[in-house]
Amino acid sequence: MRKNYWSGIILIFIGVLLLLNETEIIDLEWFDIVFYGFIVIGLLKISNGWSRADKRGILGGTFFLTFGLLMELISNHYLISDDEFVLAIFSLSLALANLVYFAFRHDRWNNLTWAVIFGVMGGLFLIAYIGYYPRWYIYDVLETYWPVAIILFGVIILLRGLRKHHVLT
Repeated sequence: MRKNYWSGIILIFIGVLLLLNETEIIDLEWFDIVFYGFIVIGLLKISNGWSRADKRGILGGTFFLTFGLLMELISNHYLISDDEFVLAIFSLSLALANLVYFAFRHDRWNNLTWAVIFGVMGGLFLIAYIGYYPRWYIYDVLETYWPVAIILFGVIILLRGLRKHHVLT
């Protein structure tokens, strides 16, 4: 039987960070502790998923690692802290996580669909941040066309069901 120790390791890491912060050995803001926690969670989930045959953990680990790293870059002023930019990196982190998971699990087409959906959303927020389109225009497009994601997800479920039916008969 396989043991899973990563949740204990995460709690120990966060506890050590908090203790070092409380004793003023290091001086961290709360968001630093959260983002370092995201990075550690991501690394642990990726290493856990890597060793599994079904690769569970890779998707969440990639998201936590990517988002934690990018947010830490923002908190250290290497990247700009702007609403559209943060929404863009959040969406693009989700897109990358789904794409990486699909790379390991080619049978998970819904992850590829979500990678495209989150990638388009992230691209739209990035375009708004750059100033190519006004912010209100991007929000209006997303507000109007969000049901397309539900339609695409329904098509994937339908195709998966048809494929399973075809294989069984």
